[in-house]
Parts: sequence; structure tokens; C-alpha cells
Amino acid sequence: MIGEPFLNFSATHLKQFDANLYRQLICYPQEVIPTFDMAVNEMFFEKYPDTMLEHQIQVRPYDVEKTTKMTSLNPEGHAWLI
Repeated sequence: MIGEPFLNFSATHLKQFDANLYRQLICYPQEVIPTFDMAVNEMFFEKYPDTMLEHQIQVRPYDVEKTTKMTSLNPEGHAWLI
């Protein structure tokens, strides 16, 4: 195993690269993050085909532009990345 199976990435950098994808990440994290996970794992195993991982690599975004306290959200807002 190579280190921890996490990939931390700056959401601010994502916004600079593709503002629409950043918006989708913020509004629909339950759909976007698993897609990122899948893409990162695919890229990893293309580069290191003989490597065995105990767990799949998980993407962890940080550095979002605006944060909101969970207690300040309406029930429908709990699916957002905050």
C-alpha cells in the first residue's frame, strides 16, 4: 500500500480551472464526489496497474469559497457541500 488512500484537493483551484464543475461540486456533492473518486482510482490503476490498495482512493475537497454552519441550513440544504 502506498500511503493513505485519500486525495485532498483545493476546491478553489477547481473553481479557477472550471467554475461550472465547482458549482456542481457545491450543489451536488453526493453525485460529483463519487465520480471524482472513480476517475482518480481509474487514473491511479492505469499508472500503477500492479499495485494493490486495501481501500479505494477517496477524494476529499477542501478550501470551498463559502461555508455555512449545518445548524443554519434548511433541511433541503443538507445535501450541499458546506
